[in-house]
Amino acid sequence: MKCLRCQHENPPQSRFCFECGAPLAPHTRVTRAGAMPASALRHKHVQLDQRKLDRARRALGARTETETLDRALDLVVTEADIDHALRAGRGKGKFRRVF
Repeated sequence: MKCLRCQHENPPQSRFCFECGAPLAPHTRVTRAGAMPASALRHKHVQLDQRKLDRARRALGARTETETLDRALDLVVTEADIDHALRAGRGKGKFRRVF
C-alpha cells in the first residue's frame, strides 16, 4: 500500500507508513475481525490526562490527539494478539520463560 504523503510502498496490512508514520487508508480501520468501514467509527467523549496525552503524542510521533489515541489503541490490540499467540504456544514448543 503506497503512502499518500511520502509515496513509500508499505505492506498491505499496514495501518501507518513505515517511512513517515502517516496513517494509511483512512477510510477503513483494521480490527481482529478484519476491515471495518469508517461508518463504524463512533465519537466518544472522555476525560483524559492532558499531560499523558501529550507524552503519548510525542512518543508515538502523532500529529493530532485523535491519531495519538488511534496509534495507542493499535499498540494495545497488537500486544494482546501477540500475548494470546504466545500463551497458545506455551508448552507446545521450545519457548523459554525469560522473565
